[in-house]
Amino acid sequence: MNSPSSFWTLACLCVAFSGSLTAQSWGPSSAQVRAGVDAERNALPSWTSGLDLRNVGPSVMGGRVVDVAVVSDTMYVAYATGGLWKSINHGTTFEPLSLETCLLGAVDAHPSGRVLVGSGEVNSSRSSYAGDGVYLSDDHGQTWSHAGLEGSHHIGRVIIDRVNPDRMWVAALGELYSENLGGALYRTTDGGAQWEAVLTVPGVGFVDLVADDTDPNHLFAASWDRTRRAHEFTEGGPGSGIWESLDGGDSWTRISAESAFPEGPDAGRIGLSYHSATGTLFALLDNQAPREVQPDSEDEGLAAEDFVGMDKATS
Repeated sequence: MNSPSSFWTLACLCVAFSGSLTAQSWGPSSAQVRAGVDAERNALPSWTSGLDLRNVGPSVMGGRVVDVAVVSDTMYVAYATGGLWKSINHGTTFEPLSLETCLLGAVDAHPSGRVLVGSGEVNSSRSSYAGDGVYLSDDHGQTWSHAGLEGSHHIGRVIIDRVNPDRMWVAALGELYSENLGGALYRTTDGGAQWEAVLTVPGVGFVDLVADDTDPNHLFAASWDRTRRAHEFTEGGPGSGIWESLDGGDSWTRISAESAFPEGPDAGRIGLSYHSATGTLFALLDNQAPREVQPDSEDEGLAAEDFVGMDKATS
């Protein structure tokens, strides 16, 4: 006896064969033929037919989600162009939080009720709009105040110290379409009243930042050397790398230069994640270096120049 999988394979082959015959005829298909194909498709079983999918929101044209922060049962969702949203019931419902800007790049939240938002996303697309710094709330997002860094333009990550919420860090990527002057890693120790640049790379900004869950002074940062102009986008450069600090940002070591991690003119955007229990740092690199192609000794195939002057008989 044929197995169920064999039966459905045969059924799919029959349907595919029937459709291929229809596709050979010239001109538009008739309404009757289209209706028949639709009926055949509806008759096929679907593994998702008994699965109810639902959108937990927020239902808003926000471009894309750029960051999520979770504290206990409260979740904050930041959109590139759709503002900040909050859920206190595991995503069953969301409410929009009023900000002076809806152009966001990062968010972090603290159990004390402090929420820090960085404006301006770092995806560096044509639709990536610049922000005007960071915003701070101390009542779970109900009211907000502007907390500086107006010249940061695009912010990739913000972190609130879990032990001392008055100490915060901001990874700013800087300008997108002009010379990068605002890109740096910033720190405040007085709740956002004053900020200092604790790590800078000339002409380069910072796209990601992670902290050790067991030691708030242990930080990792990722710099991204990119140049965006109206006519071109250079997605990598020698300024891209990974940095480590053991003293809360007072001093930094470029650890990617001390290992086999790809650096140089083709090193692009880097994403970071740190597993504190095992001391493992994970890095995702957009490596722009061309892939080395090893030619096949038996059949090297055709190169681009082989098509120049090729006639019909040769092809």
